[in-house]
Amino acid sequence: GEFGFATVIGGHGEPQRTRERLAQLRAYLTELTEAVAEGRQRGRTAEQLQKEITPGALKSLAGAYGEYVGGQLTNYGGAEGTAAEALAESLKENVASTYKALERQ
Repeated sequence: GEFGFATVIGGHGEPQRTRERLAQLRAYLTELTEAVAEGRQRGRTAEQLQKEITPGALKSLAGAYGEYVGGQLTNYGGAEGTAAEALAESLKENVASTYKALERQ
């Protein structure tokens, strides 16, 4: 079943008072995992996928959610540069981490 909540306090960024960001995060994680898994099946390395899987290539990071994440990274995550640069760098790290996690399966 579902648990009711008033506020979600995640590990990064501002507290969330709606389910909207949780749904966006789930969509991002699902899309990222699928993209990395498909790349691995095609024989791509983590480094190759880091170049191929960009914020612009992921539907889940398009528009407001990608802008939100980039802003959170620069405002709260200590990232330097623009929000877009922070988002791109964070995505590279997430691609590498997802690649390694899929290797263990």
